[in-house]
Amino acid sequence: MQTHSVANCLLDVPFAFTPDGSGVFTITPDCRIGLYALDGWQKQTIIGGPYSGAKLALALSPDGKFLAAGYKSSLEIWDAQSGMLLKRFNLETGIENFIGNFALVFSPDGKFLIARYGLGNTFFFDTTVMLFGMPAP
Repeated sequence: MQTHSVANCLLDVPFAFTPDGSGVFTITPDCRIGLYALDGWQKQTIIGGPYSGAKLALALSPDGKFLAAGYKSSLEIWDAQSGMLLKRFNLETGIENFIGNFALVFSPDGKFLIARYGLGNTFFFDTTVMLFGMPAP
């Protein structure tokens, strides 16, 4: 059993497994997104951040090329292999210090990302659903 502590980040700890099951994207002790090898829990890649004090949602495309991260009022699309930020969408809310709640899922072919975005701890009120096309290879 592996243990992983990120108490200083003050957020829910998200996980996204790699397609081959050899690794997992999650939050690092310094509040960034890291890819860890499941065999030995060695950090392989660091992406974005720091993320702290809000909910962070992660989704990895089925082919492992894209990592989506929803945090506060922004949605980020990362190249999962290189760690390069491909696109950031800033969602205007009109609410100061807004902390959104994301649910993210890629289509089975990895060509689309659906992002559901709502206020606070619920998706029942003031919810927005967005569909994003992913860049062609």
